[in-house]
Amino acid sequence: MPDCWEPDHLKLFISHTSRYKNRAIQIAEELKEYGISCFVAHESIQPTQQWQDVIEYALRTADAMAVMLTQGFSSSKWTEQEVGVIFGRKKLIIPIKYGVNPYGFIGKYQALNAKNLSVKQTVSRLFKILVSHPSTAEKMALTLVSLFENSWSFLNAIHNMKLLENIDYLDDDIATRLRIAVSKNSQIGNAFGVPDQIERLIGEFG
Repeated sequence: MPDCWEPDHLKLFISHTSRYKNRAIQIAEELKEYGISCFVAHESIQPTQQWQDVIEYALRTADAMAVMLTQGFSSSKWTEQEVGVIFGRKKLIIPIKYGVNPYGFIGKYQALNAKNLSVKQTVSRLFKILVSHPSTAEKMALTLVSLFENSWSFLNAIHNMKLLENIDYLDDDIATRLRIAVSKNSQIGNAFGVPDQIERLIGEFG
C-alpha cells in the first residue's frame, strides 16, 4: 500500500467532520512547516486507492491524533471510531475545541480551545503540545533534526534552528547529528549565528 505520510515527519491523524474538512486541510498545510505530516480523510487518499484501507493504515501508523470537536462530531459514522482506534493504541489525542467539549474516552484530556483562534495560532499551539508532550517529544525532536539536516538555504537553516529551540528531548545521537549537519551542510555552517546556537542548545541538555 502506498504510504500516506511524508518520510521523517511526525504523523498526525486529523479527525474531523466533512463540514470542517477545509479547516482541517488548512491546519494540515500549515503543520508541514513544522515537520508534521497530517492525514486528512478523504483529502490524503488517492482516488485509485481503497479509501477505507488507507484510513485504517493511517490509524495504525499515526503517532498522534488531533480531534476537531465541532457540532455534529458525535453523530458522524466515522469520527468516534477513529478516536477509539487511537485511544486503544494509547497514542496522544489532542482535542481541538470548536464549541464542543471533550466527552467519552477523551473527556479526560484538556482541550485546545480554538474557537476564536486563527489557523496559524491553532497550528502554533498544536506544535507546542506535540514538541513537549512525553509521548511525542522524542519523535518531534527527531523530525526537527531531520528538517535541520536538510536545510537548503541560510534562511531555511535559521528557520529550522528556531524550530529546534522548542525541542524537549535531546540525546547524544541527536547532538552528534546536529554537529555533523553544521560541519557538512554549508547552508547551516555559514548561516549567521546558527553553529553557536546549536552548541548552546546541546549545552542546555547537558
